[in-house]
Amino acid sequence: MKAYKTVFELVSTHSNFNHETVLELLMNSAQLELKVKRMFRQLLAEKVSHWTKLRAECESRMDELSDVFSGVKPLTRVEKNDHLTGWFKEVKAQIASLNHEEWTAAGRKILQLSQALEEVQEFHQLETNLYVKQFLNDTRQQLDQMLRIINVKQDYLSAVESIMDLSYAWGTLMNQYIPSMQVLIKRDPTSVIKLKAVFLKLSTALLVPLIRITQSKSPDRISVSQYYSNELVMFMRTVLQIIPKSMFALLAQIIQLQTNNPSLRELPTKLEKEKLADYALSSQRFEVARLTHDASVLAQGVLMMKNTMVGVIRIDPRQLLEDGIRKELVIQLANALHSTLVFNPKAKVSELNTKLPLLAQKIDGFRRSFEYIQDYVNLYGLKIWQEEYTRVMHYNVERECNLFLRVKVTDQDSQFQSSYIPIPKHQPLDPESTTFVGRLGREILRVTDYHNTVFIEQSSTWYDLKTREPVFDTVLVQKVADGIGPIGLALLDKFFSFMLVKRLQNAENFIRKKVVSQQEETLKAFLKTLSSGKTQSSLDPPSKLYLSVFAKMKEAIFTPLVGVLGRVGQLQQVRVHLNHKLSLMACSHSQYLYSCLHTLNDAIMNDIRAHYKDPSKPYPREDPLLVDLAEYLNHSGLSDPLNKVYIACPEPMMKFVAVISAILIVGHLHKSSPPFSRNMSNFVSPPNASSSAISVPSDYVDSRMLILGLHTFLKQFHNQMMHEVFSLLGDYVTAYVSVLPCDSSKPVSELPFDLSQLLHFMRQMALLSQDNDALLSDYIAPHILELSLHM
Repeated sequence: MKAYKTVFELVSTHSNFNHETVLELLMNSAQLELKVKRMFRQLLAEKVSHWTKLRAECESRMDELSDVFSGVKPLTRVEKNDHLTGWFKEVKAQIASLNHEEWTAAGRKILQLSQALEEVQEFHQLETNLYVKQFLNDTRQQLDQMLRIINVKQDYLSAVESIMDLSYAWGTLMNQYIPSMQVLIKRDPTSVIKLKAVFLKLSTALLVPLIRITQSKSPDRISVSQYYSNELVMFMRTVLQIIPKSMFALLAQIIQLQTNNPSLRELPTKLEKEKLADYALSSQRFEVARLTHDASVLAQGVLMMKNTMVGVIRIDPRQLLEDGIRKELVIQLANALHSTLVFNPKAKVSELNTKLPLLAQKIDGFRRSFEYIQDYVNLYGLKIWQEEYTRVMHYNVERECNLFLRVKVTDQDSQFQSSYIPIPKHQPLDPESTTFVGRLGREILRVTDYHNTVFIEQSSTWYDLKTREPVFDTVLVQKVADGIGPIGLALLDKFFSFMLVKRLQNAENFIRKKVVSQQEETLKAFLKTLSSGKTQSSLDPPSKLYLSVFAKMKEAIFTPLVGVLGRVGQLQQVRVHLNHKLSLMACSHSQYLYSCLHTLNDAIMNDIRAHYKDPSKPYPREDPLLVDLAEYLNHSGLSDPLNKVYIACPEPMMKFVAVISAILIVGHLHKSSPPFSRNMSNFVSPPNASSSAISVPSDYVDSRMLILGLHTFLKQFHNQMMHEVFSLLGDYVTAYVSVLPCDSSKPVSELPFDLSQLLHFMRQMALLSQDNDALLSDYIAPHILELSLHM
């Protein structure tokens, strides 16, 4: 192969070989061959009808001449001649007996009849009569046409197809002439018509192999023809892809003019005539018009092609143009998202505030220009934009979620990848993330790290624990929405849900292996102590028993568990923000759809509740109603991530979950710094301590994240699990209050700081649950709840 290339280059250099000259010759010859082939096929198709029509006309003329010489139709200077009358009738009978199927005998007879008509004109001096002479000449011409028609045979078409065979150039054209073809199309878009003839000429390479396969009665005929037809179509798409590329090069200039030129503004509905000159901007608008015209000319080049059979595949030029534009759009979108959403994990200040507006500007420029140019290329631009942007986002989320799946979704199995319109598959830029979705999601998690930030619910903002500056708030969520759009927010939430499932599985595995297997005796002794009532008879508060067990199991159990649950809570809080933003966008941009989904969801939930109260009532169909509705709810922000079940936990193996949760809550609140508070600042100190005295331990975890993480984890079990936790905490509060020193003549009017924190923690967890009223009122005395509200 290397020697062949060397010889080829040597011959090409010394012979002044020019690809464009050869291509021009090939296109012209292919166009000529195509026209000849079409004409010949038309002749074959009309052969019998045309033959029959000419024969009928010849018979009619002979019949008229017979009548003329018989005296029936007397003409001036034509004498009656019975001999010629009989002779013309005999010629008519001979013409009528001609049969196109017996082409050899018919050809000889036509020659004889034509010669006889010429001789009768000379011997009987019929040239003097112009009427008779004209009839005889017309008849001879029609007989000549019949002779030519009878010689039109299928064999000649086979010979033409053999001459047109271009199978020897299959590899050469596909490897060496694509750049030349694309240069020619870019220079003259109408040359696509000639290239169409080249594509059809190249498809003749399939004929001989298919004939041989058919003759051998092989079952592979269909698969072979389909394979080579697909190869030819891919070659055709590759050549014509220069048109969408050129269109997008023009589109980039339009984007540059529309986005980076503030003077080029859209005309308002009403405009004062004094300001008309400010909006005219003739030179800039002329440049936009020129670029738009060039793009429309490129599109017209493809649309000039008619529907064509290439092998066994029918090519629609409109669909071909649309696929090419989709392919180029996908490349541009994927490259913009991949190159823009790159973050430095060691940056002290997050790059979200700079990268997201830049991405929003790029995406908005693409969308506006694509929407502007759609009418000039005769395509539904906005529909194409929405479909392909959604597909790009889905594909990248699918790739990112593969990290959490045992069975990976390959490109062949993906419903979002396409062989005709492939989505670019970029190489990962960091060891953790595969795509830009993972980089964006992990950057958000890095900024809102529960070790370094504190979340203030009243302002819906994360604050840096040291600088107390906001690091992630609703403004930044809006920037995320502007950058990746509503579909991006929904799919980012989907990515976080996959990550959440993985972390919940880690928590479940950790408790099963470390707690149930290794700490069973310690927990049984703890429960036995609680049930025996020893803590209540003692003057020591119950926190002593809880904190002793917490300290004993802290390093092995609680420190890793708090980390896992903190990550779960962080994910859930971010997802709540994303869903809230999605809900606002859906409510403002699609009010009717939002209202319908909300109403339908409430109706179905009422039916489900009615079914569980009375099993005789029907249960809503799960497929496809609930599946489709869940998808709509996820994309409109109406889903509740805090009250979903993500994993199936084996409850018999998790018998100590409630105990571990209660000990974890008491122990964490005792050591938390800054202490957990429901006040706006959330940076409070115990009584008699200054704010400057707050020290942040290395194992600090935001208590809000722990609440969400613990609530989500308990939600994976039966609802009774949450009640068991609150029952243990309620007993703890009751025992704690019972040992408080107080004057018998006065009721307790103030609770200790750590106890008030616990009650607030419980109240926050109860608010997250759907049965929040019963959780507190069933296990905490009303007067204690009343006291905690005033702390």
